[in-house]
Amino acid sequence: MKPTDALEIQHDYKWKCGDTQFREILNKMILSASGISQNIKHNRDFLVADERFSPAEQKTIINQYLESAMRVGLLKETPCYFVKDEMSDLIMFASQKLDSTDLVDEALVPSDRGFLYFEKPLQLNDIRGRALLINIVVWEKGVMGGKPIICMSFFNDNHRTPDDVAKQILQDEKERKYKAGQRKALDVVGRYGWIHSVILQHGEMIGNELNSLDSNEVDDITSVRDLACDDKGNFIELDDEAWETYKKEKLFPYTNARRLVYTYFMIMNQTLTAKTSERGDRAQRRRLERDNLPSEVVVVQFRKTHYTSEGGGEKRAVNWSHRWIVGGHWRWQPYKDPASGGEIKKRIWISPYMKGPDDKPLKTKQRVYVLAK
Repeated sequence: MKPTDALEIQHDYKWKCGDTQFREILNKMILSASGISQNIKHNRDFLVADERFSPAEQKTIINQYLESAMRVGLLKETPCYFVKDEMSDLIMFASQKLDSTDLVDEALVPSDRGFLYFEKPLQLNDIRGRALLINIVVWEKGVMGGKPIICMSFFNDNHRTPDDVAKQILQDEKERKYKAGQRKALDVVGRYGWIHSVILQHGEMIGNELNSLDSNEVDDITSVRDLACDDKGNFIELDDEAWETYKKEKLFPYTNARRLVYTYFMIMNQTLTAKTSERGDRAQRRRLERDNLPSEVVVVQFRKTHYTSEGGGEKRAVNWSHRWIVGGHWRWQPYKDPASGGEIKKRIWISPYMKGPDDKPLKTKQRVYVLAK
């Protein structure tokens, strides 16, 4: 995939955001995943009640998710970012090594709004244990309750790297399980498989890597109970006894997507990361500029390094077959807070040692992940 392909996907997303039907379907997905309205088939039951806000505030916030996602798509000043596949493993690795008490710093977010594409998607699991893949992140900065916030929505690219939900949709298409209305809805959604929407508040803790629901929280997720599914993926209604069994056997701790994606913003501000601009060809630039969209994409990748060996007193190139991470850890770093005049702490990624040539794949060992927990 070329970095400038992300510009084409952003262009397509803009036209989706201008489609009333796309807006309506996305709104239904967000509402139903929150338990506020009836779910639709194959919705990703991932968004759960947020204890930080009252029910009335949550309804306002859910509307804010939709409005923010649409503005990011439609406004001409929204920059486009493309994250090379090599970065995704590092982001997943570094996310595991953070503490739950790490604080959100909105200053690390590089622009007031943005459209971000991960060449290699970030993986997370929902409460049903399904693997969801984040390809696209759209965000917008704002203010809520006097505090800076970042409003973000995550999408899977159903066309390029379908996740478990998208694969089930494709399977149902082959078996012709959809009615006409459902088929039309899928056509409208296109490649944009909505996964989750979140709000990050400046100064809040990012929380644990995995979240577990207590029994009361699970019972509040009406969309899960109303649309539980059997082993074949068919939706069924559950009585009280069956519901208790389903909760025990079918619901799992789910990934803290807020923490995972925020790690990207942290890594983006570290010295091992290089950010360069790449322009589309002339025809692409003219087309994008005509539609008031950026014609340059910011490419995020590892900073290029030349590795040599000094055996026998002479430098020679090393023909590594891959790249790998040696060491690397987060450290708290104190800073003065301009707003309060006091002191705040930020996470700094210390001494990551990346070995291997730039054109070789990054490999991470399972033991590294185990030790990181």
